[in-house]
Amino acid sequence: QTRRPFSVGETVRLGDEMGVVTDIDSRTTVLRGLDGTTIRIPNGTVLVSTIVNLTRSPVRRSELQVGVAYDTNLDLATATLHEALPRVQRVLRDPAPLVVLRGFGSSSIDFTIFYWHASDVPSALSATHDLILAIHHAFAEQAITIAFPQVVVWPAHEATDNPYELAPGTVFTPRAYEAPADKPAEVRWWARRRGE
Repeated sequence: QTRRPFSVGETVRLGDEMGVVTDIDSRTTVLRGLDGTTIRIPNGTVLVSTIVNLTRSPVRRSELQVGVAYDTNLDLATATLHEALPRVQRVLRDPAPLVVLRGFGSSSIDFTIFYWHASDVPSALSATHDLILAIHHAFAEQAITIAFPQVVVWPAHEATDNPYELAPGTVFTPRAYEAPADKPAEVRWWARRRGE
C-alpha cells in the first residue's frame, strides 16, 4: 500500500484475476471483473502475487500474429501490413508500430505486429478488432493467403531446384540504432565489419 502499485479506478491483473480496482481496505482489494463480477482478493494474497497495472501509463503495446502461405511474396506481405496499419485509427503512430517476421511455422511463415494503443481494456480489444479487419481486407486486395493448418504432398519428380525462382543474395534490414561510444571492443569490431 505504501508503494501504491495501483489505485482505485485502474485496471490490474493480480495473479490470475483481472479487473478494475473499486476498493482497497485493510483486509481486501476489490476488483470489478471484465465480466461485471465482483472479485475480493485478500491483501495477503495480493502481496505475494504478480501485479500488472494495465492502465497506469496512458498507452501500452499489444501484439498480433498472422501467418501467410509459404508461396507468399514476403516483401509484398510486409509492405501490405505496413499499408494496413495507418487505416486503424486506434493504433497509435507514435510510438510507431513494428512488423517483423518471426519464424517458419508448420503451415505458415509467421509475422508479428507490435502496436501501441490506449491502455484501457476496451480500447485494446477494439484496436485488435480493427487491426484484424484492416489486415484481412488488405491481404484480400493483394490476393495474399492467410495460412491455415494443412499438409501438402507432391511427387518427388515434380520438385524444382529453385522453388522460389529467385537468386539468393545478401539480406540486411537497416534499423535505427546508434551504438554508444563506450561499447565493448568486440561490439566495435562487429560494427566496423558491418560498416555501422
